[in-house]
Amino acid sequence: MRTLSASEIQSCCVDQLGLDSTVLDMGTPEALAALVRRIGAFACPCPPSQLVSTAVKLLAPLNCLTDMREAVTESVEALAAYGDFTESEDISGSSRSRLIYVSPPAFVELSPKLFLLVGEGVDGIYPLPEELKRRVDLFAHCRRLNVDDLHGTVDLLLQAGFIALRAESWLKAPAVLSASAHVQLYSSLLDTAGPVGTLDEFTLLDTERSPAYYPGRWTMPKRHTGRFVGRRPQAYGADLWCYMELADGTVKRLLDLPTQENQWRPCDEAWHLQQAIDAHSGNPQRYRCRQGPSASVIFDFFSPVPRWARRRWDAVGRETPPSKCLLAYVFSDQHYESESTFAQERMWLQQI
Repeated sequence: MRTLSASEIQSCCVDQLGLDSTVLDMGTPEALAALVRRIGAFACPCPPSQLVSTAVKLLAPLNCLTDMREAVTESVEALAAYGDFTESEDISGSSRSRLIYVSPPAFVELSPKLFLLVGEGVDGIYPLPEELKRRVDLFAHCRRLNVDDLHGTVDLLLQAGFIALRAESWLKAPAVLSASAHVQLYSSLLDTAGPVGTLDEFTLLDTERSPAYYPGRWTMPKRHTGRFVGRRPQAYGADLWCYMELADGTVKRLLDLPTQENQWRPCDEAWHLQQAIDAHSGNPQRYRCRQGPSASVIFDFFSPVPRWARRRWDAVGRETPPSKCLLAYVFSDQHYESESTFAQERMWLQQI
């Protein structure tokens, strides 16, 4: 009988998860996500803490992570955000706790060339057809399926029992509107807002200032007149995001956010509204494309984008350190057109 080393045990574990042990070990995000999905297939529905505790117990002998509990917790949260898990109230009604449920195998068509695979199979057996497995790229918790035959791939997945999810349903982004219609939606809500008391301190995003430098757009009110995205203080906690009407620097109407995009953070709704305001005023926010390494393109953004946009880009590409911009993502060349269309249609951005 031979004693196995820790590295050999890790390799066996990675192989059992259906991954390549010559490339990954149990401390990598890809292997960690696969392990949590496998645990979920047997343990769910259960509280998130149970998934974390079980994974930590299994990984402890391997000593493969410095802060194991934190890494596992982040993986569980990432898988829930991505769609492999669903977190909701106990559907049996037997408790008031929020439980994690495993999503069934499904695919999301982000473009004719790229699908996302989500969910887990019964007893941890994922029913992906053998002819498609070699086309799957793993990146952290994401499983990307590269497509060369759109209709043939869809047929194979449907026959294997996968559910087709609309990209809109997976992304959970707000409805597609023109910039003018989006601004009008909020203007109508602001029209019906009641009077406000005196606001001693607040800041606003000055539409007249260049969207190429986001920090420089924030200013204290002076003689401003018009409607602006802003922030106002509250007694406790972070400043509130709002949409306000000013006359000569004085707030006349006020609408606290969120109002329409309640499943996202207030800042996400505010940033999306500011994108619409800028485009509607004829000075749209812009993004820059430049050549990246090995058949890739880097998108540079100069203002914040909503979390739902980053959710898509975390699945399609990867974030990279910014260079003379606020935020940057790397995409393969084949996704340049689809992600440009997404930025222009969903956020009214203009390429420079």
